[in-house]
Amino acid sequence: MRSFIGMFRQLSAALRMLLVFTVILGIAYPLLITAVAQLPGLKARADGSIVKVNGRAVGSKLLGQSFTDKDGNPLVQYFQSRPSASGYDPTASGASNLGPESIVDTLPDPKVKGDTGTPSLLTQVCSRSLAVGKLEHVDGSRPFCTTDGVGAVLALLIFKTDLSIMAIIGILLLIGLMLVTVAINAWPSFSANGLSWFGSGGNLVTQFEAMHTNIPLQGHKLLYFRAWPLIWGTLLTTVLAVACALVVSTLAAIFLTEFAPQRVRRVLEPVIRLLAGVPSVIYGLIGILVIAPWINEHLISNARKHSVIYVVQLNGADLMTATLILTVMILPIMVAISANALAAVPHSWREGSAALGVNRWRTIWRVSLRTARPAIAAGLVLATARALGEAIMLAMVSGGSPFAANPLDGLTFLFEPVQPLAATIIKEFGGETSGAVAHTVYAIAAVLLFSAALLSFAGWAVKQPLKRYGIGV
Repeated sequence: MRSFIGMFRQLSAALRMLLVFTVILGIAYPLLITAVAQLPGLKARADGSIVKVNGRAVGSKLLGQSFTDKDGNPLVQYFQSRPSASGYDPTASGASNLGPESIVDTLPDPKVKGDTGTPSLLTQVCSRSLAVGKLEHVDGSRPFCTTDGVGAVLALLIFKTDLSIMAIIGILLLIGLMLVTVAINAWPSFSANGLSWFGSGGNLVTQFEAMHTNIPLQGHKLLYFRAWPLIWGTLLTTVLAVACALVVSTLAAIFLTEFAPQRVRRVLEPVIRLLAGVPSVIYGLIGILVIAPWINEHLISNARKHSVIYVVQLNGADLMTATLILTVMILPIMVAISANALAAVPHSWREGSAALGVNRWRTIWRVSLRTARPAIAAGLVLATARALGEAIMLAMVSGGSPFAANPLDGLTFLFEPVQPLAATIIKEFGGETSGAVAHTVYAIAAVLLFSAALLSFAGWAVKQPLKRYGIGV
């Protein structure tokens, strides 16, 4: 009995909250429209844009696309929400078709007997509100149903457009400010080293120690720095992880779209989305607590450890571990994009290929994959950007040693530690906002920003010639 009473009280509280919210919304929304419409300049712009035919407001010059005859007289369908080659369908309800027809009435066609035109959504709402008010013996009028109200609605739409433009400008200014800040703080490091900044030479550990203690190395400036081991570690982890992920993700996407039963697909798709949302520190913990010890115990022999003991320590936190974890991290992005692209390939294209006697695998290779190549390229760019910028996980599992792993070492090469650029920022920054270390870290950040921009441009350039084969991205 008590549980029933408690449940009833909770339900009553929820209903009261819903009622209060509805009342507040019903009062606040008209007030918001009216208030926005009174902003300086907006009301004048809205009222001045209203187009009238025979004394009747039919729309706004600021919205849609006008259709006039050779004499400049408005046609029946005065506004089109979204210009398109396929024409205008005022009855469509898709999001891409919602626009000025929501507040603009379609004029009656004099050539069609009995045509009274099509009332806009705004007109229908206002008419129904008045009708309901009449039945309930209350005032059913709404602030936005008057001529001034139409102007208010237009003003609100104009305000939203202006706000969107201001938001875009604000974002661009923020990005520009970020780039300028990074460039200004990175310049001392680049100017002190020149192009040698990207080369090799010396020990990065001692170079950073000199910067932290403000005691320059003998014969060098305080900002002396050679980043090649970090650049090489970034290239190795990124290229190897992306190459592995490209093969696995493509095969996984083919399985999901071509072979997986519906029940299996319903299970795997949310799992993929879940993996994409796992924080990178979780992957790092799994790598350093599980995978690295296993590799150290089962794959790295004592003889292999002793062969390089005077150069570097092999302990399982290495290039192989970093590549493996990074591959798992970027896989969900590539699988999701590739699977969606393959699913979007028109079924008739595959049926046509099968009708010509082409086997299933050749159809997948020559039709589906070729059509989806632009989307796969886009997924590749996103995954590469994610791999370039990954810091926390790589700082945990890559070994944390600025050592340039040498492919000439054979299989040992995979077990040698590396330290990518992004992981170096995490390791060396230490909260310093000025000094040699800060300038060097900013220089590393500048290289990563430039790499990301170059990668985006390369992805755009690669997709252009592929679009003639595909469905576009």
